[in-house]
Amino acid sequence: AAAGPVAKAVAAAPKCPDGWTLNAKSVNKKTGAYTCTAKAGTALPAAKLDCAAPLGYFENKARGQLGCRP
Repeated sequence: AAAGPVAKAVAAAPKCPDGWTLNAKSVNKKTGAYTCTAKAGTALPAAKLDCAAPLGYFENKARGQLGCRP
């Protein structure tokens, strides 16, 4: 079956860096957006997440969050 880029992006399970946990409630199956969490102040990973367009990478060290969102 032919799948568009959105379907392809959603098919791949979101991956979080080592030490970070996927927030299951943050996963948006429609857009592919998701958030990974860790303890506040956890060091951010050296390599940023590779977010599929049109999603963009975000990080918030103070809240212990990073991920991909529109």
